[in-house]
Amino acid sequence: MTDNWVSIALLVLLVIMVVANVFLKGRKMEKSPTGKMMVIYMELNSNKNILESLGASRHYKKFKTGAWERNRSKLDFLPYELQTSMAHAFDMAED
Repeated sequence: MTDNWVSIALLVLLVIMVVANVFLKGRKMEKSPTGKMMVIYMELNSNKNILESLGASRHYKKFKTGAWERNRSKLDFLPYELQTSMAHAFDMAED
């Protein structure tokens, strides 16, 4: 019986480590300018998929804006026009 508890405890520990690794890898990627843009692009792509599924599904999902909120003031390497266009798109997603 104790072998079962040890196995369950190890399995739970493994799941926690995998979840933590996935979370930390995403945050680590945001340290570089390319990583910031990749995370924002993934959010834009996810929001596009949500828009495409609006008519087909009864369940509505909230648009993702977390990466934009974290990185919006750190995108000075992008052209001003692109920054304002992205700001407008994410402002609409927040409403």
